[in-house]
Amino acid sequence: MPLLLLWLGIDEAPKITLIAIGAFFPVYLNFVAGIQNVDRKLVEVGGIYGLTGYRLIVRIFLPAACPICSRACAVGCRWPGCSWSPPN
Repeated sequence: MPLLLLWLGIDEAPKITLIAIGAFFPVYLNFVAGIQNVDRKLVEVGGIYGLTGYRLIVRIFLPAACPICSRACAVGCRWPGCSWSPPN
């Protein structure tokens, strides 16, 4: 916090930056965990069907990781004290 005050001054910028940093890391870590927990059999089936690169991400990884990633966004929005929170 003191470094943010030195770099950004005493206005609203260090407060907003601190909230953004506080929201980024839980979202990022949960997003990575969601991608890592995709079932390997789904990836193998996608490879059998010839999916590579972008198509594999869009058709296998994102739909399989969507529940964990949406939960990550909910945690990231609630934790730093943001006023918005998705319905349960």
